[in-house]
Amino acid sequence: MPRIRLEYPDTTIFVHEVTVRVTDLSKASHLGFDNLVNILNDASAAFFKYTGIEMSPDEDIYVIFADLAVQYLSEAFMGDGLKIEMAVGEKTSKGFELFFKVVNTTLSRDVALAKTGIVFFNYKTRSAVAVPENFVKFFLDVQI
Repeated sequence: MPRIRLEYPDTTIFVHEVTVRVTDLSKASHLGFDNLVNILNDASAAFFKYTGIEMSPDEDIYVIFADLAVQYLSEAFMGDGLKIEMAVGEKTSKGFELFFKVVNTTLSRDVALAKTGIVFFNYKTRSAVAVPENFVKFFLDVQI
């Protein structure tokens, strides 16, 4: 069966670190695939806070995760440290690709690569909108 193959971009622009908790484990006692998605969600929330974009439906502009692809590479276990590196891929007028590289810092190996499509959305008008100016400035400041 063909597998998803992702290529992480050259430039990491943000790093988020966590420790695998007992509640993150599957019945096989390793990091569950579903809980990895939760960890990626937390990392992306930290990234958006860092960039000045609030991920709140109370704001006029909100972030929608349009898709997600994950390539699982190895296991992680309770207590293992995870470093989630993030990079930006293709950019459009209304969004961009956000890549993740999850590294097990305890065992010195990659756990997963992931990519999500980000779309900026206005819930009041119910439509996709242009990338906010402060985010465009962030892109320019980090030269990605």
